[in-house]
Amino acid sequence: MSTLKQQMAKLQEQITLSKQAGNAKHLIEDCNVIFGRLEQKKIQSEQAIRLYNTLKSLPEDADRQIAASTELREQIQTSQYLLQEFHSKWIEDNAAARNGDELANTESSFDRLIGLLNDESKECWRAWTDRLLGDTAIEDVLLERQKNIPGMESNCTNYVRRRQNLENLTRKPPADELAIDTLVLIRDELITFRSEMDHDLDDEVAEFFRCLNSKYERGVPLSLLTDKVFEWLKKHDYLEKFAITRRGVNF
Repeated sequence: MSTLKQQMAKLQEQITLSKQAGNAKHLIEDCNVIFGRLEQKKIQSEQAIRLYNTLKSLPEDADRQIAASTELREQIQTSQYLLQEFHSKWIEDNAAARNGDELANTESSFDRLIGLLNDESKECWRAWTDRLLGDTAIEDVLLERQKNIPGMESNCTNYVRRRQNLENLTRKPPADELAIDTLVLIRDELITFRSEMDHDLDDEVAEFFRCLNSKYERGVPLSLLTDKVFEWLKKHDYLEKFAITRRGVNF
């Protein structure tokens, strides 16, 4: 009988431990759910804050500087308050806090905060990058004309390459302050390349060089050497670089 009682007691102990383990498993699952939900907001918040702080490094002449609006400041306070409310709920109910309004309110509040941070960052970034692209732009027709001018080929190639770099880098927000510095450097290079171009190129001069550089033409007919073209060649010290030759035709 004594042995039977001992076995029954041992069985009861095992059943009790099993129940406790089952309860513990549910508690752990609840805690993991809470952690996962809050961890996601933490990561998103850190990303939004990192971008927001990075944009504080924009040059002083940027059309729009990053700044916290009244709505953003109020949302920060609201999110802090609701997070503290959930913390108090957690201290009181532990894993049961998963089902309370406090957790859902905290999540919604941080979604709102993250949205405001990202909206401000996007608007600020868009304003600055639009300015960069505008300050370094050049009309396609003028750029095409430059390609036909002797000595301008390298300058045009450099401009096109760096302009593409600029467009690619402005398509996404900067990862750090170095990305902003890189864009400023590219902008300055593009402005230099553009300043070295001939912006007052006359149509007759442009046609002269277009014909000269065309793979379908063998030289330039004298009819294209107009007074304007001659004066342009003289002004830019190009006269000594050209010679008149006779085509192989019968008279």
